[in-house]
Amino acid sequence: MVDFAAPAAREHRSLGFHSRPAAVDDVHHSCESSLVTVKMQPSKGCNAIMTINNLPARSETKVKPATDLTVSEQAFAADFASSGNAVKSYRAIFGNEPGRTYASVGNSAAALVRRPDIAARVSELRAVAADALKTGIAELTLHCASVGTASIHDLQEVVVFGCRHCAGIGGRYQWRDVEEQCKALDAWAKSASSPMPKPMPADSRGGYGYSSRAPVNPQCEHCRGLGVPLLVVKASASLDRGAAALADGVVLDAEGHVLRYTIADRIKYLDALAKLTGAYAPVRTETKSVHVEVLADLSDAAALEFLDRQQRLLT
Repeated sequence: MVDFAAPAAREHRSLGFHSRPAAVDDVHHSCESSLVTVKMQPSKGCNAIMTINNLPARSETKVKPATDLTVSEQAFAADFASSGNAVKSYRAIFGNEPGRTYASVGNSAAALVRRPDIAARVSELRAVAADALKTGIAELTLHCASVGTASIHDLQEVVVFGCRHCAGIGGRYQWRDVEEQCKALDAWAKSASSPMPKPMPADSRGGYGYSSRAPVNPQCEHCRGLGVPLLVVKASASLDRGAAALADGVVLDAEGHVLRYTIADRIKYLDALAKLTGAYAPVRTETKSVHVEVLADLSDAAALEFLDRQQRLLT
């Protein structure tokens, strides 16, 4: 990233760096090496969606201030290099004096632009901006390639663990602990008078100590040795650059636990990558003038000859 203004010039109130064309404005704003923005918005049911925008790191390039120019002249050169409007830059830096005509301001602005030292400064700043733009395109290409080729398996995976009966005594239902069983019994008792009562919880003959990460018992008759599939979400700190950018957000349950990642549209990133690298062949169009005669006025032999001639012209 490029910082045009000198330290003193950046403190100038009227630099006008808040509105820039996209090609140059991008090189004005500094950013951290890694920026993560998190937004929360409600979703259907009890879930919430957390949006994560992971931006790639950007290198920063400092432009040395021109020591032979005043602070205002440096600010004018930087603003004019960005906007290309000398009058607008002059008014932004030096102010708009009451009673001064547009022509007078234009003459003063033109005089500054024609000065060799300011013209050289403007050319220098624009050259640096052009180099920064090339670097930005290279980074954008790398970013699109990283996201487009990333895999959902880099974010989450399905792991199979044992069911409640795999480790239960005699193949019976196994509770985590007594507290879990008591809560289930209380919920069952409260639902007894409701239109849809809950089924009676299992007894304690299967024992306690169930773990959701227990191994599968191949001899289990309840799950037939298949176990219970569980979606495991990987920690965001362990993700590489492509996988982190692919993670567009996470879906949370009512208690704030992460259920799964939501992913970005990889097709859009691959399409952007193809455009940046010139993979799309340009569309070629060719126009030919064809004289069309009224076939009804021709004999059969002349009509066939005409159609054959037109076919040869088109091929």
